[in-house]
Amino acid sequence: RDQDLADLLNQQVDAAQGRGDVTAAVKLLVRLGEVYERKLNEPESAIDTFRRVVDLDARHRPSIEALARLYRQADRLEEAAEVMEKLLDASEPQDLVRRAEELAELYVKLDQGENACRALERVLDSGQAKPDLLARLEKLYEQQANWSRLAELLVRQADTAGPADDKAKLLSRAAKLY
Repeated sequence: RDQDLADLLNQQVDAAQGRGDVTAAVKLLVRLGEVYERKLNEPESAIDTFRRVVDLDARHRPSIEALARLYRQADRLEEAAEVMEKLLDASEPQDLVRRAEELAELYVKLDQGENACRALERVLDSGQAKPDLLARLEKLYEQQANWSRLAELLVRQADTAGPADDKAKLLSRAAKLY
C-alpha cells in the first residue's frame, strides 16, 4: 500500500513537471521523500528524492534538513557537511549557533579541524559566542597549532572580560603566543 502511494506520487511528479508546475512538483517530491524515509524505510530513495527537490529549489530548507539528517544516519559525513554548509549559510540568527556547532562536530569527525574552526568562527563573528563555544574554538585552535588565531581569540575575550584579573590572564596568555 505504501509502495502504491510512492508510485502514484511519482506519476504525479512526472505530470507536474510535464506541465512545468515546479511548485506542485516540489510539494509532491517532498511528500514522496517522506514516504520513502518514514513508511518504506528506503533512505537512499529518500536521499535521491530530496536531492531532486533541491535541484528544483536550491533553498528548500526542509529538504536540505532532510538530506543532512539522512546523510548523517547513513554515515555519509562528507555529504552531510556539504549540505550543512548550505544550512549554515541560510541560517536565521536564532539557528546559527546550533547549526555551526553541528557542522563543527561533523568536521571534527572528518578530521577537518580547520573547517570546524571556520564554522565556529561564523558564530564568533555574529557576536553570539558563549563561553562554551569559545572554549571549544580555543581547543580547536590548540589542536591545529593555529597560535595566531588563538592569540586573537584570547585578546578578543580580554576585551569583554569582567574583572581586571581575568583580562590580565587572557592578555598574558595571548602575549606568550606572539
